[in-house]
Amino acid sequence: MPHPIPLHLPDDVFISLVDQVGEGWFGPKTEAVLCQLIRDWVAEQSGAPGHPEPDAAPAAAARATPGTTSG
Repeated sequence: MPHPIPLHLPDDVFISLVDQVGEGWFGPKTEAVLCQLIRDWVAEQSGAPGHPEPDAAPAAAARATPGTTSG
């Protein structure tokens, strides 16, 4: 059962999200993308309840902020 909750997103984040999805508003496609992003983030967290320990070293290195080092 879905639990609709109010969720604040900064304007720049919201606009970037709907622009990337191409929906132009917060509709079903944007909701699906946001939910998947959250699921992926939760799954990557070490020790997250109900999620196996991630093998995220390659993924984390790929997402490292330019100009920083990982490890």
